[in-house]
Amino acid sequence: MTLEQLKQEIEKRYGFEISGQTRKRKVVYARKVFCKLGRIMKYTFQDIGDTIGVNHCSALYHNNTFYSVEDSDNKIYNGILEDYFEIEEEDNVVILEEKELEYKAKIKELERKISVLEAKPTSLSEDIIKKVDSWDFETKIEFVETRLSPFERLVKSRVKRKEPVVVQGAKIERRVNNPFLQ
Repeated sequence: MTLEQLKQEIEKRYGFEISGQTRKRKVVYARKVFCKLGRIMKYTFQDIGDTIGVNHCSALYHNNTFYSVEDSDNKIYNGILEDYFEIEEEDNVVILEEKELEYKAKIKELERKISVLEAKPTSLSEDIIKKVDSWDFETKIEFVETRLSPFERLVKSRVKRKEPVVVQGAKIERRVNNPFLQ
């Protein structure tokens, strides 16, 4: 089925043209049905828009906002699907299989992350020791001289922060009408 044939079928079921320049709700909903069906048929938004006289952005918008149509429009949509698109159910199965594969990949990734988290040592010190033990002797010496010793000097030279002295607030000599200051 071509887009022109689809347009004629929708116009026949609705009883009016969908390609005119109007913003009447019934026409807009008919365009949404057309754009949704056109997209199921794997046409581009540009082709769909050209068929009904709108740009590709409008065709995209109609496709994405199909959920807002009324029940009568859904009946027409489902009727056209049943009459002309029996093959599309196989495509839906393919789409479900693709989603299933996508979810399985995500599950494997999450399982891998869980195993990495479970394999981590129980403390940070053990983690550091494990990493340093895997280095050769020269790398360990270089690390101590260039990284560890300067950092240790920095830590020792830190001055502990003094705790601020708590000062009592000012006393109010006369009564104030503000309830927050009483």
